[in-house]
Order: sequence, then C-alpha cells, then structure tokens
Amino acid sequence: MSDVKTRGDLLYTDKSKVIGKSQLYALLVDASRDPVLDASGNEQVVDLEVVEGRLQVGSSVVDGGNATLGAKADAAVTDPATAATIVAILKGILSKTGDTEITADSINLNTDGLETLLGDLKTLIGAVAESPTQYTLSERLKVLATALGEVQASPTANTLLDRLKTLATLLGAVDAAAVIDPTASGSEIALLKGIIKQLQGDGTAGKAAPVSITGSLTNPSASITIGTGAAHSAGDVVSTDAGAILEFETGLPAGSGLIILGSYTTLGQNAVFSGGAGYELKLFDASPTVQATNAAYDLADADVSKAKGKIIISPLAAKTSNCEVTDVGHNKPFKLAAGSTKIYAKAVCLGAETTVTAKVITFNLEIISA
Repeated sequence: MSDVKTRGDLLYTDKSKVIGKSQLYALLVDASRDPVLDASGNEQVVDLEVVEGRLQVGSSVVDGGNATLGAKADAAVTDPATAATIVAILKGILSKTGDTEITADSINLNTDGLETLLGDLKTLIGAVAESPTQYTLSERLKVLATALGEVQASPTANTLLDRLKTLATLLGAVDAAAVIDPTASGSEIALLKGIIKQLQGDGTAGKAAPVSITGSLTNPSASITIGTGAAHSAGDVVSTDAGAILEFETGLPAGSGLIILGSYTTLGQNAVFSGGAGYELKLFDASPTVQATNAAYDLADADVSKAKGKIIISPLAAKTSNCEVTDVGHNKPFKLAAGSTKIYAKAVCLGAETTVTAKVITFNLEIISA
C-alpha cells in the first residue's frame, strides 16, 4: 500500500495537514502522487482499521471526506442527521419500508375539487326525464330528436325525416317510367325521362311526337308574276290579274310564335320599275280577300281579325341581270294561327310605279321561331 500515509508521514508532507489523531489514515492521491481534493479543495483522507487481521478502510469518515461503503455488519441508521456508512443508511431505509402496508386509510387525498367538478358536470348533463331542465345537454338532445323525427314509415309531420321522405317521393325512383303528358302526375325522374323521350321521338308508331326546338332560323319565300303592266299609284296592290295572295310556308309548328328579322327581295329584270319606291307587305295569319293588281289596297271587314301589321321593303337596285334589295331590322313579331303554318301577305306600292307584264317579284323572309 504505497499510497497509504501514516500520521508520521503526514507530519513531513508539505501538501498535508496534521489530522490530530493517534491512528492510521490514508491520504488519497492520484497517479502523480498528488492529493485528491474534494469540491471545497480539501484533501481526501480516510481512516484505516484492522478487521479480521486485515487492514481496510474504516467505517468512519474524516469530516469533509466522502462517505464510505462500510461493513456488512453496520447497524441500520434511520436518523438523517447521524453520520453513517452507505450500508448503514440502506439498512435504515429497509427497516422503515420492509413492514409498511399501504392502505386506503393511509392515503390522504383532497377530493373537494373533484367532487365540485363532477357536480357541475351532472348539472350540465341534466336528468334523464320526460321534460329535462332547460338548456341542459339532455334537454338539447331531446329537442334535436324531436326535430329529426322518428325512423318509421310515416314520420311526424314537418320533422327533418318527414321532409326527406317527401323529397325522396318527389324525386322518384331511378326506374320510374317516362311521363310525356304534361297534364299527368309524375316524379321529377319520370318527367325528365319524358323530356328525353320527346327529344328522341320522330313521330313513328310507338314513339313520342317530335319536338320543335325554338330559336331555329327559316327563310320562306313567295313570288308573284305581275299581271298586265300598268302605271300604279301609291297604295295600289301589285299582284296578278286574278289577285294572287303571297303565301310563306314557315315550316314551324302550327300556332307558333316567330319574329321576322329581315327580308331579301328580287325582281326578274335588269332594270327597276319606273317610279318604283319600294313596297309594304301587309301581313295576315289567314288568307285575306283577293285584290287584282293595280287595285287600291283595302282592308276588308272579313280581314280585320287576320291582319297582323306590315313590313317595309326598300326600293330595289338594278344589277346586270336582275334587281335586288336586302332589308334588315324588321324585327316584326308574328304568331301563326291555330292549325296554320303560313304567313299570308299582299304587296302594296309605296310610290307611283309602272310595272312590266309577266315579270316576277320574289320576297324572301328571314324568320326565327320565338
């Protein structure tokens, strides 16, 4: 034990101090033989004693030194103020816990806060009753259940489930048959299928009647071959000697509404009529009273209910082979008579013109269904 210093050695060591006890001590040194210091700068010194003929570190520790492990036989120490070895302290801990029984009575918990919290929660939830206290969770759930209604074949009227059932009935089943009669009852799915069936129909046996889509343009035309040429006065009819009526086949369903957007007029010669100033087309929804060419236009009593206004045709312009004029912006609404698909008209001179026998005037209308 070359690192063990006796009291006599300590007296002559410049890095030591006298312990002041007639006993063997050991000064702890490092590999360079310098004293090991504690956190306060004190040299670490332990006492030595003889146990069963052997020299070992003693059970006591010099004040300021580290605690020692001690001996197996060290008595238990339970007082935290008493100096003791580690073995003695551990035995003291065991003596205090070895026979300890932890019971509910030995646990002292403060449950006042928990009881208050549980009480508030109970109040918030409310009692499960026919009429729970207002504004409690139970009362709100009861109100919600009433608004939802019962899950049954006939839920209470005006509940959410009742409204959903009504909506489902109105929508109908996905396999509902098409309904094409607008006067018949049918779910929305059945009516939508009816619309599709109508659009796909072509009028043949076993299929729905065809549907006319509004907004389509047509260009019906009508012509007159002028009778005996003559000098017309303003307001005279231009027609055949027999008084032919202009008939425009619209191609639209009978009784349909339409708009005359514009017109295109031609004359079958390369020079305009002398004095020509254009025409009025007097419009009718049924064939009016016949008037021969060069007769003064008259609205007969029988034609009053048929008359539907007029459009103005501008004076024609001569070209190399024929005469023509285009008019836009008529925008004249017109409704076909029930059972009729035609527009009827008379051409009336706007000025005094001299016509030529057997020449053909053709009026083309640009119409759109409304």
